Amino acid sequence: MRIVRAIEKNKKTNRRKRSGMCFLGIILIFYLLFLIRVILFRQVSIDNLAAAIGAGNRSISLIPAHSVVQMISSEVSVLRMAGSVAGSAALFLPLGLLFPLFFPDFSAAEGTEGGKKKRNEGGTDTGAGNDGACGRRKSAKKIVMEAAALGAAVSASFEAVQYLFRMGGSDIDDVLLGAAGAAAGCGVCLLLFRISRKKRIVPPAVSAAVLALILLLIGSGILISWDSGRLLLGIKDSSVRNGQLVESFAGTEPAAEGEFVSLSGRELTVGDPAAGTEDRETYHIGEESGIYVRRITLDCLFGTAIGEYTSYEKMEQESLNSTGREVLRECSGVRIWSEDGRTADFIVITLIS
Repeated sequence: MRIVRAIEKNKKTNRRKRSGMCFLGIILIFYLLFLIRVILFRQVSIDNLAAAIGAGNRSISLIPAHSVVQMISSEVSVLRMAGSVAGSAALFLPLGLLFPLFFPDFSAAEGTEGGKKKRNEGGTDTGAGNDGACGRRKSAKKIVMEAAALGAAVSASFEAVQYLFRMGGSDIDDVLLGAAGAAAGCGVCLLLFRISRKKRIVPPAVSAAVLALILLLIGSGILISWDSGRLLLGIKDSSVRNGQLVESFAGTEPAAEGEFVSLSGRELTVGDPAAGTEDRETYHIGEESGIYVRRITLDCLFGTAIGEYTSYEKMEQESLNSTGREVLRECSGVRIWSEDGRTADFIVITLIS
């Protein structure tokens, strides 16, 4: 009877393990799809993903902290800079949370303190920490290092895809932040194991998996509320107000377009704030230069845009170095038209809300 009960217990344990791995697999798939959408296809709607290929700037930065220094030297707001750095690391927190749960020796990091000897009820040394099966259990430090290496590898893969298919700039800082985020997530997972063992509450693996799922849901919610354009299914309704202000040139190809970098006197620089000077262009704002603000308002229902409403307004040059500077700092992009390649004939500043 004892043998039968032991067999039944093992079957139930195996079923629970299979169910748990299936649950983790579903979360991992959802997480990877989330990463692909946010990193590779952030600039296009879901029904037109192919448009992202070749749509970005192909650049690469292999100098650590170079992009941060570039943002500090440019007129990028502190909030935007902090959000960019923290966001890049936070994207890989769920990876670090999930990583240890796929390996059976994970619990050894907390159960044996990475190699301390344990004794059974009879006082016999179990040999944890020596050679053999128990001695091969990994320490918490090693698991965190492996999670960091995985985060760096996954982030580097995304950076390589962006460079090869010209879907955006590739930066070593993103790889380092990915490693830091994954290591932090793994550290949180280890902490959950320690707390759960001491308090004897929810199983630690369940806590870590649920926390990873919650982080993904929160991240999706923040993404939708902050930049719903990344999750658009398609625009259902649209209208343009005061379009006649830009109709004479809006249909032509601009000489330059990109993010706002700096405004020094009457010299406007656009491009990628995180990239080097080779990916930036500077134009002089002349007395006859026309400056326009393009305001785009998206109406969203559960994260899906159901309407896009655009309006244009002319900005007076007298306000360029006062209110204009604030508008440039908060804008989503700048487009410049120029006949001679030096002086801007028309400037359109885009704001999205």
